[in-house]
Amino acid sequence: MAHHRSNGVTLDPDLCRYLVHLDLRGPTGVLDLAELVDHNHPKVSRSLARLEEIGLVARADAPHDRRVKTAELTPEGRRVVASINEGRRRLLDKAFAGWTDRDRADLARLTRRFSDGVQALIDARDTPPDA
Repeated sequence: MAHHRSNGVTLDPDLCRYLVHLDLRGPTGVLDLAELVDHNHPKVSRSLARLEEIGLVARADAPHDRRVKTAELTPEGRRVVASINEGRRRLLDKAFAGWTDRDRADLARLTRRFSDGVQALIDARDTPPDA
């Protein structure tokens, strides 16, 4: 993902990923976010602190456990994610320029078939032999 500029601040791709995940999931704890992005807890915690400092994320106690801090997007954070999503849409529109509706449908069908095949392999590997 490309860098994104917000209020004169350039966000690196990792910070953009955090914002997108928070947009999709809503309030999320540091450990859950670290697992989602496959980064360690301290890195995610520092990144969220930076996002909070520049006004894109708000931190609060989790309703189920006050020891856990969650992060969620601020209105400005939502505007940044909308801009990221719009940039992705423009890029995809360029990538699919000249593709027919049939081409796009074929890609979707074949991608689903591939994904289902990979998932079946994972499921078979994870199933105990005597099950």
